[in-house]
Amino acid sequence: MERRHFVTAAGVLFLAGCTSSGESATDEPTDSETTDATTDQQTAEATETTETEEPLDMSTVFHLQSDGAENERKALNNLANLRADETVDVDDIVLVANSHAVNSLTSEGSDYPDRISQLRTEQNVTFCACQNSMDAIGIAEDDLLEGVKIVPSGVGEFTRLQAMGYAYIKVA
Repeated sequence: MERRHFVTAAGVLFLAGCTSSGESATDEPTDSETTDATTDQQTAEATETTETEEPLDMSTVFHLQSDGAENERKALNNLANLRADETVDVDDIVLVANSHAVNSLTSEGSDYPDRISQLRTEQNVTFCACQNSMDAIGIAEDDLLEGVKIVPSGVGEFTRLQAMGYAYIKVA
């Protein structure tokens, strides 16, 4: 009785066979010889494909949960640094503030309103505030800085964006 085992590694299907005596059959080319030839061809094709592919469209969502000047400064620095990094082709950058960090996106609570405006208008960064958090701490839509979008829930927005392929970075 002959048994065969299938193993997939790096997109290549390997077939390992043995006879009931535990020895490999020798009438035909061995599975490893066939697999080696197939692997060499697939590696060459993969190398050609990799060299001609366009850069990936990347997007990132930043999570700001704690308020205060230091956390706000770190978050804004991270946004600017990512946008300025020429080795990373990022299409979309979003900062979502929830909990008390929503204060950082208000005219009264932000320590860096001009920098937020500059990142939003010149660097195309989207700023979002969690409606649930706004309701819980008594922040009205009119209290937000110009251009800040309201999302129903911060956690829902993180989930939605990550499902769309956004990288997630929590500012701590």
